[in-house]
Amino acid sequence: MLAATVCVASSMPTMGDSSPTAVARPCTGKYSLLPFCNTSLPVVERVDDLVARINVSDFPGLFVNGQAAIPYLGIPSYQVWSEATHGVGFSPGVSFEPPTPNATSFPEPILTAASFNTSLFVAVGAAVSDEARAMNNVGTAGETFWAPNINLARDPRWGRIQETPGEDPFLSGQWAIHYVRGLQEGEDPRYLKVSADCKHFAAYDMENSDGYTRHNFSANVTAQDLHDSYLPHFQDCVMSGRVSSVMGSYNAVRVIGRDEVAIPSNANPFLLRTILREAWGFDAFGYVTSDCGAVFDIQYNHKFTQTTDETNKVVLEAGMSTNCGEFMLLTLAGALDDGSVSVELAQDALKAVFSTRMRLGQFDPYEDQPYRQIGLGVIHSDAHQALALDAARQGIVLLKNQGSTLPLKASSVATLGVVGPNANATTQMLGNYAGAPFRVVSPSQGLASYATSLNQAAGCDTTLCESDSGFASAELVAAASDALVVVVGDDDKICGEANDRLTISLPGMQAALVAKVAAAAKLAGPSRPVVVVVMSGEPVDLSLARDDPNVDAIVWMGYPGMMGGQAMADVLFGAAVPAGRLPVTFYEADFVNQVRMINMNFRPGLCDGEGGSCTNPGHTHRFYTGAPVFAFGHGLSYTTFRYNWSQSPLRSKAVTTLRTLAQGRPSMAHVPPADTAGVFVSFQVNVTNTGSAAADDVILCFLEPPGAGTAGTPRQLLAGFQRVHLAPGQMTELTFGPSARHFLLAGQAGEPTVRTGPWIIRIGVKDEQFIRLGGAAPIMHELLLTE
Repeated sequence: MLAATVCVASSMPTMGDSSPTAVARPCTGKYSLLPFCNTSLPVVERVDDLVARINVSDFPGLFVNGQAAIPYLGIPSYQVWSEATHGVGFSPGVSFEPPTPNATSFPEPILTAASFNTSLFVAVGAAVSDEARAMNNVGTAGETFWAPNINLARDPRWGRIQETPGEDPFLSGQWAIHYVRGLQEGEDPRYLKVSADCKHFAAYDMENSDGYTRHNFSANVTAQDLHDSYLPHFQDCVMSGRVSSVMGSYNAVRVIGRDEVAIPSNANPFLLRTILREAWGFDAFGYVTSDCGAVFDIQYNHKFTQTTDETNKVVLEAGMSTNCGEFMLLTLAGALDDGSVSVELAQDALKAVFSTRMRLGQFDPYEDQPYRQIGLGVIHSDAHQALALDAARQGIVLLKNQGSTLPLKASSVATLGVVGPNANATTQMLGNYAGAPFRVVSPSQGLASYATSLNQAAGCDTTLCESDSGFASAELVAAASDALVVVVGDDDKICGEANDRLTISLPGMQAALVAKVAAAAKLAGPSRPVVVVVMSGEPVDLSLARDDPNVDAIVWMGYPGMMGGQAMADVLFGAAVPAGRLPVTFYEADFVNQVRMINMNFRPGLCDGEGGSCTNPGHTHRFYTGAPVFAFGHGLSYTTFRYNWSQSPLRSKAVTTLRTLAQGRPSMAHVPPADTAGVFVSFQVNVTNTGSAAADDVILCFLEPPGAGTAGTPRQLLAGFQRVHLAPGQMTELTFGPSARHFLLAGQAGEPTVRTGPWIIRIGVKDEQFIRLGGAAPIMHELLLTE
């Protein structure tokens, strides 16, 4: 049963507790006769008619996230900015006041992505959009939601990793496609359920480091990195997910060898027109918004423009559609008056925004729109709470489990010791861009549903853990308990938006706390289980705990949302078998001394994009040359699995298809995304549960190109994944079909190149620590690509 919970807001009323708020709507009364309200006309004609009727003097009030009303057209004001990173979140367009004081808080994307389950990605998105529409229908939320954040976790210091699906472009693309589909698609194909937004475009993954902030930072990137690391997942979001909005990032981008100077993203025609609109066809889908205050940054922080007229002109010419913030509200009128911005240019931008609003059904009769009928009963419904719990369970990663310490047996744990600064975490588990769940289950509350009694001491008052004054009481708890759970990690004091980390170790003296209480527990009873649970939205150096013989097990729980404490306890006591896999590399702490955070190169050895020699060891599993603490894809189970080829895979294949796919395409951004490029080779794999527990397994498919790890060639590429459930002794056959795009590599200018020679197809994680700690051995096959 579920543990007692902490209330963080008042409980949700039923429909009978409050009358729905009246929602202002366009196209009613006399205005319904205007052509833009005529549902028999194509959307493009309706939008053209609407925008043509707007007085130029009213344009500035529409180039802001809080769009002004247009009374003479019967159009009410509209707040474009609502958030939905992992549930409807606090934002200008959302009000957590009656009749909607709450919303379900799902795990942060970094944990949901660790499930490697695309069906779950869709389900979470669909649940979030159900609640979003229910709130919109009573006037407490908008219909345009600025999520997901799909920037890659290039550097482990970045404060916003928690909001993302991790470091891999293929996984991030799959998250983007499926979460966006969950948000935007539903039973009525005529309309968007809500509008999603893929952000932040492009090369954004730094808040404040090395003397820069995100507001004045220029990302120097190679064309090769741009096209195989910074762009592919955005292409997936646009072309496969059909997202209806893209957000331009704060930073400027300089593509080395192409750009003489760095160009702010929202004034960057190469990004917003050449790539986004021309190569990917985004004009058919929606609008581009700046991040909040980013247009101001163009002039006053990047110093890219000198006047407000010039700033207005460059963003609109580049392809930005609207501004979050007040810069254009205050300055566009002057640019229109003096001709710096033409009326036609401003109208084109407005058409993109109103086209999206039109596709949401805002200008159609509400009565026959199914999404307008979604009621308040869906908000934190039993089904959504169960989904939040399941998502957290599916993502939790077992990192170490010596001697099969886990799962714990409730019958053997009369007194459970619980220590650590995050043991009683509640709202800290929600992470960035959370909403207001009506309850949050803390780790200690979850554990209380299994143990007869809890014996607690924090050890550290906060996650900063700046003193060891509480260690003695924590050691007493460890010595007096049948088993010990130590809950450590970080929270918003350590990192978050606008706050990068300086180190990637456990904060303060937390590592010392772990060592002290683990030793005290083992001194009191060598067989007493000691489990370390890490609550963090980012990678942490856990090498000390990994190598400490007194620490029996380590579990990473990310930021698990409102049901996180229960999910963690369910995993520790075996009600759920862990199957999550790390979506990021866990590096040793010295990584931060080897490369500056502002070095945007994924590939090793390059210094700030300018060439030369430095100690840059490379970033992410595709290029990192060091030995990770825990590798991308690491994740253990309470059972064991075996992989083998169900039949001998193809041994050689001509590259004719690849040559045809690459021909005439100037860059990888012009190659179709993986799901439309066509399967290049397929093969079957048998997966067998060789242990005694029914469990899920995540099967990862990697490619190792010829020359892997040399001369800028990726060490490995994730080309597929599947999650299956198997009973003890059960075997299933899976088919993998990496696309032709997976077999194209970006050249130094970003162009698609064909690499002949031996490619290694691998199922499973190839990492010494993973195998040593009990992970399934990978299987490999050589595929020779020939002319």
